[in-house]
Amino acid sequence: KQSQIFFDVAGKAYALCARRENSTDEILKRAVGCLRKAQNLGFAVDLLVSKGRLYQALKLLRDEHRYDEALTFLETHQPHTSLDFPPQHDLSQHSLLRLAASVHAVSAQNPQRSEKSRDASYILFLQKVDCMTAEDEEHYLSQHGYKTQLVERLIKRKAYSKAGQLLSAEGKKSEAADVLCKINPNPGSKDFQLGIELLLAHALEEKCDEKERILS
Repeated sequence: KQSQIFFDVAGKAYALCARRENSTDEILKRAVGCLRKAQNLGFAVDLLVSKGRLYQALKLLRDEHRYDEALTFLETHQPHTSLDFPPQHDLSQHSLLRLAASVHAVSAQNPQRSEKSRDASYILFLQKVDCMTAEDEEHYLSQHGYKTQLVERLIKRKAYSKAGQLLSAEGKKSEAADVLCKINPNPGSKDFQLGIELLLAHALEEKCDEKERILS
């Protein structure tokens, strides 16, 4: 704590010098470095913004794993040309959403955290997923085990075949058939064919299970 206080005082002193018109990049770098060690990122970001260093401010938040804050920063300053990134860039909204979603998903499934904390992380995870492309949304929901939520979203997007395939892969053949042939308002011949096959497979599985119970 004492070292943090020292770096905070030093960082603010350097920041005072850095705000002057004749200040150098070296002074700004020292100010940000000290503030970062003091974990006073808010002050460091404000300093960088005041000097027009929006790219550096955003990168600082990303490097410190403050992904939610980085996304808010990007949204606030998005019209600025220095923050106009292609989707594949490390500081683009796409990349930051992926990082934030992964962090919240892991936190939501961490048994060492309280139930309230896990629920809050789960909500934040879904919020990030809601802002993703359809492809990323499907990938991250599936990757982190939220298959039920993914199926619901696929049905909402009228992607009935994909929802049915996902349910079938999860062993939920009867539910898959319902999605393909009942929930789907306009099922095609392929949907009907697959639905029938799934129902037959489901019936066969139930018959085998019943036989095993009788024999046991």
